[in-house]
Amino acid sequence: MEDTDNNISWLRPGIKMSVASSIFLILPTYLQTLAHQFNASAFDLGYLATVEIMGFALASLVSFIAAKTKLIKIREEVAILTLAVLHVASAYCDNLSIFLTLRVFAGISAGIVIVRSFEVLSKTPVPDAAFGKAIALQMLYSASLFLLLPCLTNTFGVESLYLLLGTLSATLLLLPMELDTPFQPMDTIASSNKTLLIAGLSAIFMIMLTHAGAWSQLSLIATSLDINNQAQGNILAFGTICSLFGALLASLVATHHFKRQFIFIAAAAQALTFLQLFNTNNLVIYIICVSLFMLLWNFLLPLFMGAVSGEDTDGGGIRFAVAAQTIGAAMGPSILLKGWVLLELLIFLTLTLILISPLLPPKIGFTK
Repeated sequence: MEDTDNNISWLRPGIKMSVASSIFLILPTYLQTLAHQFNASAFDLGYLATVEIMGFALASLVSFIAAKTKLIKIREEVAILTLAVLHVASAYCDNLSIFLTLRVFAGISAGIVIVRSFEVLSKTPVPDAAFGKAIALQMLYSASLFLLLPCLTNTFGVESLYLLLGTLSATLLLLPMELDTPFQPMDTIASSNKTLLIAGLSAIFMIMLTHAGAWSQLSLIATSLDINNQAQGNILAFGTICSLFGALLASLVATHHFKRQFIFIAAAAQALTFLQLFNTNNLVIYIICVSLFMLLWNFLLPLFMGAVSGEDTDGGGIRFAVAAQTIGAAMGPSILLKGWVLLELLIFLTLTLILISPLLPPKIGFTK
């Protein structure tokens, strides 16, 4: 019985992580929904997604302070219930200022659930496998939403998106809540590793900043190509499935002696993908570019996480990777400037490689 429990110990946090991170997972579709809801361009409303995802990062800080000081106790079920209520309230809000407030608190609530899920996954018998399975579940969930939401919103209106997310969030209350885990301070990290660890966390921040920024632009490119919501949902669903292969490739390359070269080749391929994606007027090329973009994103990120883990010998610093990812994801959509998007993305990708490079040994050998 214990072995069975260990084998599925990733499932509950994987489900919670997937549902809580819905807004980021469906960001292009969400921005299109916002554009219809408030009769404005997706570019101009990108800040709404930014402040909501920034709530994820704020939740990381709140959870960190709560665990360290013990002054407040964060209850997972309260965060889940709050998230569900805020989703439903957003469905019937037509005031932009009030809507912004609702989404900020929705982001914080979702972030608490995500942070808690990460903590639980890190405590499983084989954390690498647990995270891999949870992310695979997250991608399948995302693909399902991309297929379902365009039809749902076209039939029942934009409020149906929030009602669906509210319902899914509420169902998380049916899952058992996780027990508290002891706080592990970061000050136990060996001083010789701190510089590399900070560089690695900065690289995780930058890779999320770069890809979240590009992710937020897909709806604009689709609009320029006259791709309707349903077709865009189908394309993103297919791209999400491709991302599963990216994660699988990352697991195969992780112990390869050409790991550094694979990372640089993948980054160069991503740069070429950006160049083509932002300069195409062909539907087939767009579909290929979106699929490659998502595959390469999910290939690079796990390898970056592995590189940081290799320097985090005491296990205290890797928790801050959650904050690095969420802050990067939050800033990505809002840091891009009209007319300069492609150049910014290429510069960000270059900086990412510079930061991660010291953590990548030229040869790590094969694992037998």
